[in-house]
Amino acid sequence: MEKSTRNPVARDFWFKTEKEPDTTLYEDQLGWTTAIKVESGGYSDTHDVWKHIMERTTQDIVGWDLCFYFPETGRFYYIDQIDKILFRVPVIDDWDGKSIFASIEIGPQLVPEEDELMYFDNVSEVWDHFQINGHDMKYIIEHSVLFLST
Repeated sequence: MEKSTRNPVARDFWFKTEKEPDTTLYEDQLGWTTAIKVESGGYSDTHDVWKHIMERTTQDIVGWDLCFYFPETGRFYYIDQIDKILFRVPVIDDWDGKSIFASIEIGPQLVPEEDELMYFDNVSEVWDHFQINGHDMKYIIEHSVLFLST
């Protein structure tokens, strides 16, 4: 898609590189990527992808964690399936203010109590009950930048 026809969501989101000098986050970069949909077995419905990717855990498969940036709040959130917690990711103290993506460290960390948003026994509870500003997870997923990790 040509950049001139893309709808910008946030300026200075991505790291600026020689290969990609455009740091803008665009609307077409929100929601499940094509690669994640393929990983899920080709589902296109947001809930079907969630069920296949996020709820797929067995003794052999630990499951996926999901970090997402929700532009409406300007914050990153993390669903940690090992610790069974959803939290708002704290902004790092020495953030230079240039790239929103560089404002956080994704990984194990101590989270201030006020950023702990939900504990759960099964990640399906997040889908069923978690909301931001009155928006359910379907809306949040479709309007966020998503990052999966194992």
